[in-house]
Amino acid sequence: MTPTIAEAPVPRIREVAITELCRRLRSLRLPGEREVRGSFAAWLTGQGRHQPVLATDAVDAEALVVFDGFKRLEWLEEQNEDRVLVAVQTLTHPEALAAMAQANAGRRGLTALEEAWIVASLQKEDGLDQVEIGRRLGHHKSWVCRRLGLTTRLEEKVQQDVRLGLIPPSTAREIARLPRGNQANAAEAVCRHGLSVRETHHLVRMLLEVEPDERPAILGDPRRERPRPARASAPAMDPRLGRTANQVRDQILRIHAAALGLETLLFERSHHSFGAEERRLIAALCAPVLAKVETVLHKARELEETKRAG
Repeated sequence: MTPTIAEAPVPRIREVAITELCRRLRSLRLPGEREVRGSFAAWLTGQGRHQPVLATDAVDAEALVVFDGFKRLEWLEEQNEDRVLVAVQTLTHPEALAAMAQANAGRRGLTALEEAWIVASLQKEDGLDQVEIGRRLGHHKSWVCRRLGLTTRLEEKVQQDVRLGLIPPSTAREIARLPRGNQANAAEAVCRHGLSVRETHHLVRMLLEVEPDERPAILGDPRRERPRPARASAPAMDPRLGRTANQVRDQILRIHAAALGLETLLFERSHHSFGAEERRLIAALCAPVLAKVETVLHKARELEETKRAG
């Protein structure tokens, strides 16, 4: 019976040089933020500085292998610290990965992709089947299958981009909707153009909707307006209206269509994707247009009031 973390021997606390620690399991975790902030930063500068990282001495005979505390180590190195407290346990590789998952099962927890990497490692490196992996991690086989499916669907190149911090995991999940063989180019376009998760969602949707020969143009300009069905130059005439009334109706419908297009551009793009000068010029342009639209629509609504007065 594999021991749980609660049943494991009491950790042995040691102080060692940071250079003595092996961080081979770091590849199973996402990169930390470039700048430590908020409550985590406050914790590190207080009691967290003296909190031991967790490591095992049963995976590598020549080094202590860390399975929790990677961000703390990186922060200590940035503070020019060269030694750290380590809580050493004698855990095998599968036990260390289960301990990693348990140590990060708090409020924020692991992302689905990090869980997928742990599951894939247990399968490939330790030869465990899905039932055994689920037992060790405290999940059903179906959960294990879904996590393995994520690593299968997502090209290794994209997973490496996530490990390097080039794209966030939420963006990678969007890219995973694309067929394998198309994902790396999409990830490159996301990085090159600095697309948000929402913009990536629309990029993926466009790539799935268009013909293969249209995809290079979309990847080259992913923020272009999404393809829409062709519309007639003007709506069909309303037989209830005369010639001039139909012209008025046509212009009102054009205003409505323009407003919908403008809504798409403004609400699906981050406020920060516009430069300061762009925001100033757009705001300045809005004032006279808004005044004119209000005037003409008010005039059109007066037609109903005129009818009632007559």
